[in-house]
Amino acid sequence: MEKIYQIPIVGNKILLYRFKGERTHISVYMEGLTQDEYDTIKNRPKSWLNRDNRKIDITDNTYIGKFNINDENFVKYLDSLFEIDERGKFINSKFDFEASTISTTEGIMKGYPTWIPSKYIKYCYCQIEKPKYVIIYSYTCYNYKKNGTNT
Repeated sequence: MEKIYQIPIVGNKILLYRFKGERTHISVYMEGLTQDEYDTIKNRPKSWLNRDNRKIDITDNTYIGKFNINDENFVKYLDSLFEIDERGKFINSKFDFEASTISTTEGIMKGYPTWIPSKYIKYCYCQIEKPKYVIIYSYTCYNYKKNGTNT
């Protein structure tokens, strides 16, 4: 017996990808924007202070605008953001993007790993309630070691 569920909402921001290197940690986030936030970012093209009071530098890789999965250039941009590692990212096999739902088969959540970032990002977009505008950005933390400790 199949049962349909709404995709769980995780808030306004979601982590899409994280890379932990020796000296740097890079995280790629997607955040939903209100019309006022969108207008503010468009008027100040160098940086933005998000809801967590974190300064986000607007770079050439930052996407600000409507989430349009039907636009081929937008999908190419999503696929170029990062490479998914060998484990893949889990997507429910009965994921419905239009309805923002997932379903179980005989009470079991079945799915598959995907290595296509745009497919995974569509799922994440549903988890932040499909806002009209989004910002997709990378955030880099530098990890410097001094005398064997992190500072």
